[in-house]
Amino acid sequence: MDQQADLRRQLLAPPLNVFSRLPLLGRIMIAVRDDDVVLERIGVVQKLERDGTMMFCVGPAHDSEINLNNLSQVVVDYSSKMKDKVLPRIEFQEPTGKIVFSVVGLEGVEPFDTALKAFEGVAIERLVKPALESAPATLDADDVGLQPLKAARAAEAEITIEMRRPGVTQRWHGLVPEINPAMGYVNIITSDFHLHLRGGGVTAWKRSDVAADGTVELVAIGPGDKSLGLFLRGPATAFGAA
Repeated sequence: MDQQADLRRQLLAPPLNVFSRLPLLGRIMIAVRDDDVVLERIGVVQKLERDGTMMFCVGPAHDSEINLNNLSQVVVDYSSKMKDKVLPRIEFQEPTGKIVFSVVGLEGVEPFDTALKAFEGVAIERLVKPALESAPATLDADDVGLQPLKAARAAEAEITIEMRRPGVTQRWHGLVPEINPAMGYVNIITSDFHLHLRGGGVTAWKRSDVAADGTVELVAIGPGDKSLGLFLRGPATAFGAA
């Protein structure tokens, strides 16, 4: 069956069965997002480990943990393209259809279909994105979300950048790479890690007490005192006055 004949399909297999095929997809991008921030890890998943309901993606380019109890259904989508190349996507969803995290097959359709060919699916309606009602993103030089990243880069401190959403945690660790403001977003783009943070999305950082090992944790807070799920962790001296 040509799965691309239907650009969006719900697979009938349990999420665990589909998730277990990630190492077969080759180079992939795992994306964890909230409204104003997305953290992506990029590369080959070398292996998967399981501990009860928790699954772990392991490899130099991947560091994530997924709670299988939060996954209810799986949708594959072939509608995204980069130039003329189709970038198929797997959406691991809650019962409501909300995406817990998504996986993009960066090597195209062939390895994607080969890995998932055992799973039957049914065509579903394609998503229609609503017209944007909010103003375009803008990024000021003193943007609150930008400041601790700039401070950590200037301090040449190794930090952990982490996204925590219900059912999934994904992280990156190292020296903060070059920060590229563009299109109203804070962008960090490397070969295996992307962070995109909307300008103005962070209104404050909540800072933990200094731990016994000298580290602190910052939690990004958005409008309405809402946690964005973005955490920074590193030496207490790394983040300046954030």
